[in-house]
Amino acid sequence: MRGRSADTSMAHDAQAIRLKLLPLAAGVLLLFLAVFIYAEPVMDGDLWFHLAYGRFMVENHTLVPDHTVFSWTPADYATIYCAWIPEIALYAIHAWGGLAGLFVLKYACLLAFLVLVFSAMARSGSASNPVAWVVALMGILTVQVAMQIKPELFSLVFFSLTVWAWVMIRLSRGHARFYCYLIPAVMLLWVNSHGGFVFGLFFVGLVAAGEVLSILLVLSSSLDRRMAGHFFIGMVLTAAAVFVTPYGWAYPVQLFNELVLHRGDQLQEFRTVMAYQSILHPDARGLHLVEYMALAAVALACLFWDSVRRRRWILALVLAAMGMGVLSTQFIRTTYFWGVFVAFASLLILGQREKVAGRHDRGCRWYVGVFCVVLCVLVAGREGFHALCKPLSGFWVNYYSPVQEAEYIRTHLKGMRVGNNYNSGAYLLWALWPGQKVFIDARYFPYRQWYHEYGDAMYGRDDRARDAFLTRYGCDAWCTTSEYDHLSFFVHS
Repeated sequence: MRGRSADTSMAHDAQAIRLKLLPLAAGVLLLFLAVFIYAEPVMDGDLWFHLAYGRFMVENHTLVPDHTVFSWTPADYATIYCAWIPEIALYAIHAWGGLAGLFVLKYACLLAFLVLVFSAMARSGSASNPVAWVVALMGILTVQVAMQIKPELFSLVFFSLTVWAWVMIRLSRGHARFYCYLIPAVMLLWVNSHGGFVFGLFFVGLVAAGEVLSILLVLSSSLDRRMAGHFFIGMVLTAAAVFVTPYGWAYPVQLFNELVLHRGDQLQEFRTVMAYQSILHPDARGLHLVEYMALAAVALACLFWDSVRRRRWILALVLAAMGMGVLSTQFIRTTYFWGVFVAFASLLILGQREKVAGRHDRGCRWYVGVFCVVLCVLVAGREGFHALCKPLSGFWVNYYSPVQEAEYIRTHLKGMRVGNNYNSGAYLLWALWPGQKVFIDARYFPYRQWYHEYGDAMYGRDDRARDAFLTRYGCDAWCTTSEYDHLSFFVHS
């Protein structure tokens, strides 16, 4: 009998070790995949004007940059662009560690998201559930549009913190006061970092509405009275944080005018940029966003149906899922909100499910686990293969940024009126100012008065209109990127 007991104990110990090692191995593999697939050069030129803004603010001891000082063409400073926290941070990191420091920052933001996911897994007790790793993988793959080195990285971290805090409130139940007040603290930083905070505010509004309805409908999943009090105080503070910027009330008023009162005009302007196209746009097929977002949606729907069957569903989660789902299908640039939300929402449901899992659940888990493992292997394998084969990989500056050309302009064309196209302007702004100013750059908003004129002339088919435009501004030389459609016009001019 003692021999059998010892054997049984050893078997249990071995099983416990396997249950601990499997999540650890899965986490390491997920980290390795994330590092591998996001080993990309600087693809987005926005980084350079953010660095220039950071330098301007540090050198001039201000948090409000002057949009007009960087270009010799007409520009205005009417638009508020509040991103001083990441801009100063980017500049400081670049001054300290160069380009390598910026890539470290990129991976640090990605790691912050993963650490929060692992924390939610641990709190929910779902680390050994294969479904948790499927949604974590979908989260990693759908945040790809936020992985360019610019303030969007900060939005990824802040939104992850916001959703994670709400999930912690739900999983912690009576011991979650800290998380209630963490949300407004995050919003205070976010509103001073990136305009994406409006989507975080949208999420918080949906969650707050759901929690109010749960209390009014006396649902069993509603927050208890004491926790509800702290939660709604936190929501009020979150709304108030929107006004705490160097611009005061003017910033939220501007956003309200653009996104609500004049939404049609703003959308028309947004649609000129690829990032604001729908996820169904033909040029977005290579990102596989539709597939990964759909897989994440299916996983969340199955988990939610199981919670409904057990009568443990959360109304706030329903409202947030519908709102964030609709938002993320509208623009490529907002898809990462869906991936982050689904990852944490699924872990919340799994945490509730683990507490009431029965014998039948444990019997089904084996089949579900096999399916999830196969799915993860296939998806991760495809993404790894694509990362291995893509021509633009590694840690460098892509050819959109005219690094050598900027040096040539500084040395040989000093004092001349140099023209440039939209994509090359941001790097020229960073590399040449204040000694030389640019024609136009990737900021767009200071040039909105004449941007359409520029677009019609530079990207239209009328060579006469283009020639008249160039003559009017009288540039001594032009710098354009190699992908510019009408490069031949300059060559034959």
